[in-house]
Amino acid sequence: MQALAVNTAKGRAIVGSDVAHFFVSYRNDIPSAIITDMRAWMKTYDKLRAKASSLDLMFPGHDPALLENFPKIAEDVVRLVEV
Repeated sequence: MQALAVNTAKGRAIVGSDVAHFFVSYRNDIPSAIITDMRAWMKTYDKLRAKASSLDLMFPGHDPALLENFPKIAEDVVRLVEV
């Protein structure tokens, strides 16, 4: 999996793509469906949380809340934070 750290006006945000499918995954250590190395997966969550300025700046890849709670700027594109 690949994640992206972005410095924003609110701090460092993590765009986790498929590392976590839902916001709750980062908060409660819930892995995605297909895993070959659970220990490594959970270490990845720890690494990403350490890099993010807050849990509120950690974005998963597939949570419906991404489209519901953030402003749409183009078809299937939302603004997560101000850069």
